[in-house]
Amino acid sequence: MRARTKIAGLHRISIATDRTVTIAATDHLCAKFNANAWSGRMEGGYPFAPWGGTGLTPNAAA
Repeated sequence: MRARTKIAGLHRISIATDRTVTIAATDHLCAKFNANAWSGRMEGGYPFAPWGGTGLTPNAAA
């Protein structure tokens, strides 16, 4: 078995909001946009299989 690691990821998120606001009159407000998020994380673990085909991978992350 091999040790497993993950270093970075890129995520694309679609965001939409739709609101009705009533202050003096009723207004309908809406917005739609996409956002990109870069994230970094270092994690690693070594899998072992003490129960035959079922495995377990303890991880350490920072």
